Amino acid sequence: MKILFLFFFLVLLASTRALSQKANEIALSNYEEKAQAQTNSMKAYLTLTGEQSDSIFNINKRYFFRIASLRGLNKNSQNRGLALQQIERDRNERLAAILTKDQLNKYTSRQEDQKTFLQKQRDKVKEKQKTNK
Repeated sequence: MKILFLFFFLVLLASTRALSQKANEIALSNYEEKAQAQTNSMKAYLTLTGEQSDSIFNINKRYFFRIASLRGLNKNSQNRGLALQQIERDRNERLAAILTKDQLNKYTSRQEDQKTFLQKQRDKVKEKQKTNK
């Protein structure tokens, strides 16, 4: 009985590891699609030129690749958070070098709006969890 339990445990462990690896491979394979979608969105609301669009696609592709790669690493949440902040800073610095002042203002304003929206969503979830306890 113990041997059977150990066998099933090992099979479960191996399958979990394989699924995790497959999920990471999928994330890495989709980074170009995400970069293209993000670039298309930015092209629409920032009215990018063709040259800007090409440069921003490369920045976004690098950004999403780094994010996808980070997901595959077994880092603690604090280190992962610091790495994400660095990736975000790097991306914003590269974008600032390409965008005009007006475009950069629109971009940063939209980022702030998104952060505010996400924080409100998180607060709603926390409040709901408190009332359900």
